[in-house]
Amino acid sequence: MSAFAPSPPLPGLSELDCHCTFPLTSTAPTVQSTFICLTCSPQSEAPSAESLCLCQACADVCHEGHDVVFCGVAESYCDCRASPGSLCLVEGASKAEARRLAGSRRGCPPPSCRCTSDPALSSRLFSSSTVSPPLSSTPSLLRSCKLLPSLSKDTHWLPMSSCVDAAALAPLSAPEAFAASVFRQHLPAVLQALPPGAEPDPRHSGAEWWVQVKPTAAEASNAEAAVDLHYDKDEELSAAFLLGSFPDLSTVTYLTQHSTGKPTVIFDHCYTDSEERDIKKVRVSFPRRDKHVAFLGSLLHGAPRNAHLAEADACAPADTDDAEGLRVTLLVNVWVNNRPCGVEELSAGDREALRRGAGGGASYEGLSFGERPVESVVWDGEEGEGEVEKITLHFVSQGSTWIEGGENGEEEEEEEGGEAEEFSGLVLQMPVLSNLQNDTTEIELLGASAAHLVNLDDDEEDYDEEEYNEEDYDAEAEGGDVEGVEEAFDAIEISTGQSTALLGMLMILALSGATTKPTGKASTPKKKASSTPKKGTPAKTPKRAIKGVGSVDTPDGRRSSRIASRKE
Repeated sequence: MSAFAPSPPLPGLSELDCHCTFPLTSTAPTVQSTFICLTCSPQSEAPSAESLCLCQACADVCHEGHDVVFCGVAESYCDCRASPGSLCLVEGASKAEARRLAGSRRGCPPPSCRCTSDPALSSRLFSSSTVSPPLSSTPSLLRSCKLLPSLSKDTHWLPMSSCVDAAALAPLSAPEAFAASVFRQHLPAVLQALPPGAEPDPRHSGAEWWVQVKPTAAEASNAEAAVDLHYDKDEELSAAFLLGSFPDLSTVTYLTQHSTGKPTVIFDHCYTDSEERDIKKVRVSFPRRDKHVAFLGSLLHGAPRNAHLAEADACAPADTDDAEGLRVTLLVNVWVNNRPCGVEELSAGDREALRRGAGGGASYEGLSFGERPVESVVWDGEEGEGEVEKITLHFVSQGSTWIEGGENGEEEEEEEGGEAEEFSGLVLQMPVLSNLQNDTTEIELLGASAAHLVNLDDDEEDYDEEEYNEEDYDAEAEGGDVEGVEEAFDAIEISTGQSTALLGMLMILALSGATTKPTGKASTPKKKASSTPKKGTPAKTPKRAIKGVGSVDTPDGRRSSRIASRKE
């Protein structure tokens, strides 16, 4: 049988946690969790021109038991089908899943995986505005948003043609008509951020929209009231292939306000950024009726429930006349030349139910978005005495397993037997942000105030600072063939076409002594990186998908939670 023949179906692989990405990406380098199999590569001592890159699924299934090294999140494509004398065991199922998702995209080209936290672009696309005339003047919008969750909890699609064609707006429900207005408002800014010469294809561009209806009462559980940290993305693509495809722009519109309303927090951090990278900017937006916030669609964000994310008492708003005490938001994402898989237009039956239940539709052709003030604040952790007090924010998949009345004002529900479950997983730690003086604040976090991602279930040991002294580094440096490594990586780029970002990661691995020890004094981490095993130990397969898109089983049975189902 040819090494490139389709793989036969295997028992237990009918419902894979993830699939091989090659049927989607072919040889186009695509941002994904990238692995190297040293067992199948001709030169197994270190990454070389012949090293084979693997996607998450092939590292887990096809190369189970091999010496597999995690390189990081980088642009690459999967070489599993080229493994000497082996088959891609998940190829058949992956091709079928790729065809299914392609059908749900209605002829849209392969998913774009644009992802950036570029500070200049982030600043240019961020805006806080007031919608006018006030949305409260058309109560059908708020009524529709409260009613929709009883009809559908899906996200919905509104094609570009429906957003820009006045004739197509007439039969729409109030949320759809408002989503169309948001798309028109932000399309010029999104087009400026696209590559030069790119034009929107109306067939493959549009608005993805949904609503969030959350209680604000103190007795509400965290699972009911909070929207934990996450990235907006193509959910089906993420679940099936662990690839990230992100909207060009995300927006939040607040339809109610309450003195206890929880803010939206937006971090200048995307999933391709290193977990060790300082997060130096956060934007905090407290709910105000008719307020509209827009930001770069690939950024980490949420509406966490934490008592230490608060505005000054004098700035807190009076409650609106919403007697139910609900925090109601309408979320609209702008996608240009890209469409999330499986997101469909609102059904005709649900549209009619919304129009009937809300007393008709609405027209928002004349809406304006007036600029609101954004206060800029600098928090310098180097000033003052003592450590910077930090709070912990959780990712969305962790539910409400928080300690009630705990250190950070969070909640944890008790398991049977009365003991609280100990939390583990990836979290974000940031300074306490209380007594904020404006409903929209942009905060620069300097020095020790910078926010960080922290993996609480990382069982890797800290480096012993005394273990790696200068003599160790000097000895390692003397034994390293730096010129030979550079020549090898020149060959990699020529022979495989894998991305330069990946090549840089592979060079780090090679310089570290064939993935067995770290070498650079200046870059020695306090915590072991998953791609740099401790000195004198064999390379290990790392915890899966801590940097990947999606939530997949790790080798020890836990589940990663950095990116999970959303949303705000």
